[in-house]
Amino acid sequence: MEKAAPPSQSWFAKWWKAHPSLRKIRTKPIATTRISPQDVETVKDWFEEFEAAITSYKIDCNKIHKFDESGFRVGCPTGQEVIIPLDIKDLYSLSPEDRRSITIIEAICANGQLPIPPMIIIQGKHYMHSWYTNG
Repeated sequence: MEKAAPPSQSWFAKWWKAHPSLRKIRTKPIATTRISPQDVETVKDWFEEFEAAITSYKIDCNKIHKFDESGFRVGCPTGQEVIIPLDIKDLYSLSPEDRRSITIIEAICANGQLPIPPMIIIQGKHYMHSWYTNG
């Protein structure tokens, strides 16, 4: 059996041109625990229950605060370029869970006010006993 010749320099360009139903995107790294909240129905259900609770308990919008965090992993690879069908909007790839993180936290209030300024949280080198006790 003869050994096949390796692909030419232009084989991918020719293949790509022959498949217009595909496109190239960069994957988005995401932790395993964050994949399920990406489901549209899960998010819709949550907001419907949230609205019902606000109405039922007559919660004032001045008392509703939202804190959000964005984590940045140190030494975590960025997304890879992949080829996918045109109808797929985003593609996530699992990222390692054991990397050091830098976290930024911001908060808003349902009445439009900013309750506290944004914060940056990084790993500490020295921990003070008084941080964890009443002393």
